[in-house]
Amino acid sequence: MDHFREFLASVVRPFHDDGLPDHLAFGDIEGWGAIRGMMLRAARLTVRTGIDMGVFGILGMDYAPRAARACWPVERLIMEDVSCAFEPVFSRADSDQFIPPMQIERLQLLLHRHLSYIGSPWSEARLATAIDSSIAETRADYQQRVADGVADY
Repeated sequence: MDHFREFLASVVRPFHDDGLPDHLAFGDIEGWGAIRGMMLRAARLTVRTGIDMGVFGILGMDYAPRAARACWPVERLIMEDVSCAFEPVFSRADSDQFIPPMQIERLQLLLHRHLSYIGSPWSEARLATAIDSSIAETRADYQQRVADGVADY
């Protein structure tokens, strides 16, 4: 059944509009094929393990079951957009690098779009606070790994 859902999403994908303004539009995304399914994989891992993975570190574990069983093509495509916005922000945060504000703005916009689509919109302030605290937590984890001598520089 999951292959069929993926097939439906692939049929709709050429007509999908990510809704981003021009200044936040995605450029070429290296490794797009692997990145696009990150939110779905994180949702399934979160449900199975009870540990918030990936974007659910921002949203919370309550949103994972719905994402893990996403069946509508539009929902899956929005989740792909969120995955492509989440990865560069948190890969930079995980190595304590500068994160361009436009990448954070893009992630915030797409998370807001996802939450609105599933009928649980958050205020901009709540979403910005959740993203900022998750980035700060990720950076603190990196600093701890550096202090422990196990981080890649």
